[in-house]
Amino acid sequence: MNRDHVHRAIKVCALIVSMVVLFYWVMKPSILHAHKSEKTQARTEVKAIENALRVYQNDYTQFPEYGSCRLQSTGAGQTDADLTDILRGLNTNANPRGFVYLDANEKSLGTNVMTATGGQGVAGAMYDPWGNLYQIAVDHQSNNTIAHADGETLSNRNVAVWSWGPHKAAHPDPNDPSHIRSWK
Repeated sequence: MNRDHVHRAIKVCALIVSMVVLFYWVMKPSILHAHKSEKTQARTEVKAIENALRVYQNDYTQFPEYGSCRLQSTGAGQTDADLTDILRGLNTNANPRGFVYLDANEKSLGTNVMTATGGQGVAGAMYDPWGNLYQIAVDHQSNNTIAHADGETLSNRNVAVWSWGPHKAAHPDPNDPSHIRSWK
């Protein structure tokens, strides 16, 4: 009788292991697809922000300067609410024509986002799929060089935008393959 309990326990364990393995193989494509779609969204948004800044700079002969957004004077920034309002045509002090340079996905904006640190996003700021603000570096000295783009110096560029990627760690690292960069 004791032997029957052991055989039954082995069968139950084998059944549970089989179910876990089956669940994993059924869910694996969904998990991978979700991660891939986040990277695709980040790549798309990185390029959209980069293009919006280039067109803005072409139209106004400088990068945005308003509120906490000081791209022209410092050469670095993030997609905070000041910048996204300018690029979305909502701040007509810094964008007098009210031209929409950036059509931001509402899911990426402020209060719709849980930030990487677990808080709620700031209204109007633009976040990557992992809850970090996008990072920006520009050629604010007009010498076709960007000094601090994710730890790199870039030549022959005037705008660089990047995401820290799925690891959510905000650290410059030109060798980190999880960072999503507009120049690579």
